Amino acid sequence: MKTLRLLGGLVLATQFASMAAFAQLPKNYGSWTAEQKVDFLWNKKLVPSAWNQLPPIGGTGWEGLWKSAQAAFSLSESFDHDSDEMPRDRPKIFHPSGSVAQFEFIADENTPYAGVLAGSVGLVRFSLGADPKTFGGYLPGMALKFMLDGRPSVNVHLLNSIEGQGDDHNLFARPLSNELPEPNSLAFRFILKSLKSLLGLDPLHVSLDHLSPPLAPHRLIFVPASGVSTSSNSEHDFREDLTQIPAGICLYEVYAQATEADAFKHMGRMMLKTPFVASQYGDEQLFFRHRR
Repeated sequence: MKTLRLLGGLVLATQFASMAAFAQLPKNYGSWTAEQKVDFLWNKKLVPSAWNQLPPIGGTGWEGLWKSAQAAFSLSESFDHDSDEMPRDRPKIFHPSGSVAQFEFIADENTPYAGVLAGSVGLVRFSLGADPKTFGGYLPGMALKFMLDGRPSVNVHLLNSIEGQGDDHNLFARPLSNELPEPNSLAFRFILKSLKSLLGLDPLHVSLDHLSPPLAPHRLIFVPASGVSTSSNSEHDFREDLTQIPAGICLYEVYAQATEADAFKHMGRMMLKTPFVASQYGDEQLFFRHRR
């Protein structure tokens, strides 16, 4: 009984602490313009909470187990929660440590696409799926939050592979896409099959319909712009490397495939508007909704 009471007290204490630390967006935030939302999150949330000392990448030990147990009961919230902040008491399990910057997407003239693919501003977050030391490889990912005037943001997550890129620690070593190759590992295939059964989604192909209604491309590929890179050295922390990339440059050349049978065509550029910042808010409360 003492053990149960102790556990119950721990749960309540943890919930109370998370409620106290949980940030709240202004009530009229949803009615703001895209630029106002980006400016608010950047100047009032992200920059003020910049880490003085970077935390380790990913949770470990009892902390990791505790967070995993909490998240196991609310995984669907990652797909259904419609906000720019994390659901209350929902810790980040995958890609927990990252760095955020402002970006602008500039579409080519005469683009056939609408919505945010016709031109937009937002926030980009680079992160690792897990600590390379425990995962056994480097698993970079990029999340984009496209802001909209008076409406909820639209988000997309991009990877180059769910198995990572081995020992190469350069975040820009490979193009990123919403469509991924079939994994070689039987373990990863089992995980994908389980996610598809549990959540009714295909983890290897993320639909882009929400980015450009009514006409959206089948696939996007973000090709690193010439000269953009981070260190391939495993001793470097990617968050420190990202601070060396200057604002104002092109991060990616973006190509679209209209249908699965079509060739890729250049459709725009992703420009970096600010330096990258690693922050507590970016790691713990900024939310990028996953697409089913």
